[in-house]
Amino acid sequence: DYFLSSTLFEPNKKKKKYSERLICLSQFPSYYEPPQNLGAMKNRKDFKFPENVRLYGCLQTLFKLHPDFDAILAKILVRDPKGHIVLIGGKGKIKYWSEALKKRWTKNFSVLNERVFFTKNLSLLEFISLCNCVDVLLDPLYFGGGNSILEAMTVGTPTVTMPGAHLRTNVATAVYKQMKIQKPPIAQSSKEYIDLAIKIAQDNEKNRSLRKKLIIAANKYLYKNLKVLREFEKFLEEVNIATKKGNKLKDGCVFL
Repeated sequence: DYFLSSTLFEPNKKKKKYSERLICLSQFPSYYEPPQNLGAMKNRKDFKFPENVRLYGCLQTLFKLHPDFDAILAKILVRDPKGHIVLIGGKGKIKYWSEALKKRWTKNFSVLNERVFFTKNLSLLEFISLCNCVDVLLDPLYFGGGNSILEAMTVGTPTVTMPGAHLRTNVATAVYKQMKIQKPPIAQSSKEYIDLAIKIAQDNEKNRSLRKKLIIAANKYLYKNLKVLREFEKFLEEVNIATKKGNKLKDGCVFL
């Protein structure tokens, strides 16, 4: 009957996008406890990455990489001669996806085959360590990160993102809004996306400063958020009352 979302995910609640009635919480719709006691963080040497390069991490499942995103990755590498892209590799279907990407790049963007690192399958410790090792994180077009964004904020690595009309591309933007970050790296165009990624990667001082702000804000506003639980409880109570009366909640209803 209902699709439970958030005002932070839905730029236009009036536009019908779901077969269910849209219900929005005002908060990021997850009570998230960051991982604890993972062990000693890995470094670039552990991942066998060179030390004198800039790493742009797109640490998402490979099927999320749309062909339109290839052009952005390639332009980043052309403009930053010291730049390399880091993607998560592995065995099985992940290997199939990585081979498909390489074949696609051969036709249009050979620079990606020359300067993309693929990792092996990663543990949670290795994933968060890798987030910490890269200079900046890149949120894919059209289908961005979800839980991985929450994990990345534990070490404060900036994620460049470009929101769109659908929920699946708005999670990183919602995280920045929830954390009350001023001037976050949210792009409105492909050019701005590329500019932001390179600027964050190359400016070490601003990069370190932003990481500190993101860690503080995540712990203050994003993690262990009791308000989202209260809003979810309120939704369950009201939908129960409405159902008993033979009614339904209004489409586009917001719980505060």
